[in-house]
Amino acid sequence: MAKQLDELRQNPDEGVVSVIITFEAGDAIVDSKDIYQLYFIEDIFAPSMTGKLQFVDKYGITELGPFTGNEKIIIVFGTESDNFRTEFEIFKIKKIENLASVDGVMSVLEIYFIDQMYYYMTQKKYSRAWQNTAISDIIRDICSYMLKETSFNEIETSRELLTNFYMPYWTPKEAISWLMKRASGSATRNSGYLFYKNLRGLNFVTIDKLLGGSPINKTQYTQKSSKRLYDHYKILGWSTSGYNSLSLKGIKGGRKLGFDSSTKSFVTVENTYSDMLQYHTMLGRHSLFPDLSDETTEIDVPGDGSELVLNNIAYNDFVKRYCKQNTLEITVRGTSSNYAGAIIDIDWPSSNLREDRSNKLLKGYALVKSVIHSFGIRQRPTYTQKLVLIKNAYTSADVGKVIPLVKATKTNVSGVSGIINKKFFEEIVRGAIEIVS
Repeated sequence: MAKQLDELRQNPDEGVVSVIITFEAGDAIVDSKDIYQLYFIEDIFAPSMTGKLQFVDKYGITELGPFTGNEKIIIVFGTESDNFRTEFEIFKIKKIENLASVDGVMSVLEIYFIDQMYYYMTQKKYSRAWQNTAISDIIRDICSYMLKETSFNEIETSRELLTNFYMPYWTPKEAISWLMKRASGSATRNSGYLFYKNLRGLNFVTIDKLLGGSPINKTQYTQKSSKRLYDHYKILGWSTSGYNSLSLKGIKGGRKLGFDSSTKSFVTVENTYSDMLQYHTMLGRHSLFPDLSDETTEIDVPGDGSELVLNNIAYNDFVKRYCKQNTLEITVRGTSSNYAGAIIDIDWPSSNLREDRSNKLLKGYALVKSVIHSFGIRQRPTYTQKLVLIKNAYTSADVGKVIPLVKATKTNVSGVSGIINKKFFEEIVRGAIEIVS
């Protein structure tokens, strides 16, 4: 028994969590024993973190003062050497209801909260102009002056230089969304920028750069038995999402239409499923689907007058739809080392119960799309994480012999990205290109 406890101590308990609600009249600490449900989510496709808190109000916390919309929820968790303090705004108080008990009638509060940056992104509109400025530098300015965010965890410099960009009384969210579609990263030469916040800070980076990263841990996640109770790398539960047939229409290909005002001519670019996959970093050797190429399925009119910009928009739309297909989910013991945007290595369990082997299609590297941090003294372990994973290719090379899947051009199977194919960007020879707007 003592030996088992010694093994357990090698994995420090990170399930100790403190929750503080700040009122104008003062702060209130929520006893962890009174928390029914507490979780928050970080996601690379969402700019802000969101969550939910449900607890029993035994001590009349709501009587400290009325909820006015200025309250904050502060969550502190982790170990002594590696802890996090995250601050949220109350987004909505869904309900306050009574709960009968032997001690009398108490209130149960159900609160949804969101990252503070959300309000800065959506509640105000601005008018501002930039000249001869890189898109990534415009993003920096918007974050600094409008979102009160002065530092980034990771930012990938963009290659595009806008000669004139005018923000016509847009919210920061509208401006960032418009710019993201039209930018390509200096590290990957691809578009597909993501703007998101995780526990490590703010990020502005292309999805291909994340897909080309190395695993954050050398140890594989596995479902196989471990000597340690609730080992950090033990898969406690798993599922796969499959695919959405309606979304396949958006990845088959299409046309982007624009107008060049300098030459008074229309601009059209056509892209197909197989075209796009040539530049996409894939965590395996074969794509998820056979060649679905059909440039007539979608016709969009962004209106931009540059083929380069239209191609950026096309790839941005494609890659974000494609990466949401066939997502995987695993539940593991919570640890501060996991975060949205990380690469992890999985020994994916096989459904074949007759043999002790791995699923050759899904094993290997996966990108963490989102992390759902869940805390509660009624669950074991008290801190769990549900990792939603992007697995955008099949690992096994044999699957291509059975089904005519598109073979990957850029891969991250061994931890090193493949060679960049430059078909879309063959005319770009500088680190930054000039787009006349």
